[in-house]
Amino acid sequence: MGQQKSPCGNTGNQQKSPPQSHDPRPVIEVRGGGLPEIVVKAQSVLANNQSVFQQGGRLVRLVTLAKDEEAGGIKYSSGSTVVRHVDPAWLHLDLTRIAQWKKWNRQGDVYTTNADKETVNAVLSNAGQWPFNELQGVIEAPTLRPDGSILDYHGFDQATRLYLTKNPVCLDKVRLENPSRDDAIKALAGLKKLIKTFPFVTNSDLAVALSGILTTVIRRSLPTSPLHAYSAPTPGSGKSKLVELASIIASGRKAPVFNHGKTDDEFEKRLVSAVLAGDGQIFIDNVSRPLGGDQLCQLLTQERVQIRPLGASVQVTVPASLTIFANGKNLVLPEDMVRRSLLCSIDPRCERPELRQFDSDPVKVAECKRDELLTSALIVLRAFHLAGRPGMGLIPLGGFEAWSGWVRAALVWLGEADPCQTMEMVRANDPELTRLKSVLTAWSTIYGNRHLSVREIIEEISRNQCSDDVKTLRASLLEVAGDGGLVNSKRFGKWLANNKQRIADGLQIEDAGISAGHKLWRVIAANGGLVAFGGSVFNPLREKEENKIYAQAHAHACEDGQKVTHQKPPTHQIDPNDNPDFWNPFEMGRS
Repeated sequence: MGQQKSPCGNTGNQQKSPPQSHDPRPVIEVRGGGLPEIVVKAQSVLANNQSVFQQGGRLVRLVTLAKDEEAGGIKYSSGSTVVRHVDPAWLHLDLTRIAQWKKWNRQGDVYTTNADKETVNAVLSNAGQWPFNELQGVIEAPTLRPDGSILDYHGFDQATRLYLTKNPVCLDKVRLENPSRDDAIKALAGLKKLIKTFPFVTNSDLAVALSGILTTVIRRSLPTSPLHAYSAPTPGSGKSKLVELASIIASGRKAPVFNHGKTDDEFEKRLVSAVLAGDGQIFIDNVSRPLGGDQLCQLLTQERVQIRPLGASVQVTVPASLTIFANGKNLVLPEDMVRRSLLCSIDPRCERPELRQFDSDPVKVAECKRDELLTSALIVLRAFHLAGRPGMGLIPLGGFEAWSGWVRAALVWLGEADPCQTMEMVRANDPELTRLKSVLTAWSTIYGNRHLSVREIIEEISRNQCSDDVKTLRASLLEVAGDGGLVNSKRFGKWLANNKQRIADGLQIEDAGISAGHKLWRVIAANGGLVAFGGSVFNPLREKEENKIYAQAHAHACEDGQKVTHQKPPTHQIDPNDNPDFWNPFEMGRS
């Protein structure tokens, strides 16, 4: 019986086995019809070599930058380790490097070749069957796991899915093993000494700076963390140095930095680049307009985010475990950032703060004493963990519960101010909230709880401009919905819809239904009561009668130069269960 021939013309039993080699790399044999087995072998070699990871349904690799580099509008320092997408060309090169690829020629002789491109494409397309480790993030210094244990060995940690790069950090493991509260107090004193020359406005501002350091060294072990923002009235006050100190202690180098950009689209593209690069911390420098946006809010409050890489048609899901810093002159944070931000205010109280002289540069101190400072930061957090992480009577910060229960509470445990107290300053400076308060106060003073459409309000403020309150309301509405010196009805309606039920100064906008095809709105007290003319709460049974008086008062408001003045009722709060004598909210008088 004749021998069967292979497709290349050789008899099947003439293929020779690969010769013995002193090359330690594993052998991958490329045979016709064996693609599934070849893919499995290639993936096994890649997994054992730990050169490839998976993240959000894509293959990624780690790259250590040999020099300073700018990518996606972000500046990176040399030595930074970034995450890069695995493309076919790189995978082909890496598989050729880490394995011996063997094929047979027509004579049945074995020869070594490059990685098979068909195998490369099959590996890239094999999502769901990859044996590679799922990468949560890269760290460049030892840290604490969520359970408080110490992670200090190079390589991939299965418990946290973090990869610790080779980093010349020498922790004081004896001090770190079982620290007490007294040890933590001493360690925190060392961190405070580093930043003692910064002109913090309050103790809470100092607490934010300390939080920035503590958060950064364990950020990969926290689900979320708030924005750490730094503001000063004058350039050269030291805002950027506070960010640099936190980053140097955690990574050995300055944080990747980029500016806010001129448009929101430009800013969001830079955020996407930073997340895809796996940055542990990013620094938004010199913010000159309100800082916010959906992408930034998601990065602060979500553990994982869906983003679309530039030029890609599909979204990927990636971890959002990075510390985000921002600074600016008299930094303004809008409504959506108020609950997500800590604000550290510094004020050198001089005209040229950049000319101040100090005995030492804290950045250089941090670079020289990084081992000691990193050990101190970890001692503070580990001592608090070993003490049972007491709640310290703090209400957990919504969206940041883990951070609040570890970093924030640890600072209060050691006698520092609560960094979250600075949120009140953020709220007070919120321009959107300021405008909302202005509209609600003027509206409640003029109209009480009247049900009004957008058209009615615009017509009335245009017609009745003799009252100071009406002038105030018109000016406020021009700020929120102005268009060429007039109130735009579409913008005003959208603004009302976006702000309904939001409480400001005890008042809120309520959807009052529809009448004759028009949407109606009214202002009510946040406790459910109705607002009387002048801003007080009144008995709802008297609404009809008060509306009649309102109409009569404003019908003659401007007759003969008369001016309407509004006087509050005798009592600020009226119990709806009572039936007091009805009061007239308007008193006519001549100015």
